[in-house]
Amino acid sequence: MSKQAHPANAETIGRLEATGNLDEIYPVLAGLRATPGWHKKRSSLWKEPRTEYQPLHWSYEVCARQCPGRS
Repeated sequence: MSKQAHPANAETIGRLEATGNLDEIYPVLAGLRATPGWHKKRSSLWKEPRTEYQPLHWSYEVCARQCPGRS
């Protein structure tokens, strides 16, 4: 197995190395659908836990009956 970088990875690394400041890095990362942790629109840390998801209870029996391939 070769340890040579995939061409797409090598191209991305080259683009990142060619940047001169943070403002030039952001578009490169955006093209990878990545966001640096220091440049996020929403904070990752809060004084108290916070989530947009609501807790639900799933009954195993109900889930098993709805599983594809079961009658």
